[in-house]
Parts: sequence; C-alpha cells; structure tokens
Amino acid sequence: MSRHESPEVGAAVLRMMNGLIRRAADGDQEAIEALAMIERAATNATNAALTVAPYSYGELAPVMGASRSAVQQRVGKATPAECGHYTCLGMRKCREPEPCEVCS
Repeated sequence: MSRHESPEVGAAVLRMMNGLIRRAADGDQEAIEALAMIERAATNATNAALTVAPYSYGELAPVMGASRSAVQQRVGKATPAECGHYTCLGMRKCREPEPCEVCS
C-alpha cells in the first residue's frame, strides 16, 4: 500500500464503523461486539506501528495528537497484539503453528 492510499483506507474503515454504529443503534448486539473488537485491534495496531515506525517521538507526537513524552510512554508499553502475532496487524506473514482467530 502506498502512502497515498492510507487516507482512503482510513476513510473506508470509518465508513464501515459508521455502518456498525447504525446497526448497533437498531439493536444489533453483534455490531457492538464488532466495534469492541475493532477498538482492541486498532489500539494494538497503533501500538505496534509506533514501535516499528522509523520516526522520532517528536515527529510522531503531532500525528498522534499527544506530547513527545506521551508517545514515548505509549511506545514503551506497546505490544504487537493481544495474541502476540504481528499478522493480526497485517505486518507480516503468520509463522505461528496455530494462528489465532484474527490471523486466520
């Protein structure tokens, strides 16, 4: 994915999330489950991306809307994903013998 496609992908994800919000408002409990899963995955993906991003904390701070020290603290606590697979974040091919439900 090129750098120029990232905003379009982000916009598409937001449209899908808005669809889930509408479904949740209509009483669809599975939509709420999906949003909670997205929330966890987004946090894990952001944390993992921050740990591998080739930028300084000062460069990442304005992008994250946080101070340099807040970004540094977040990166220090970051883990690849709840399951420990970078694959869940789309960052590399899963080499685990049994991929988790997100990787598979």
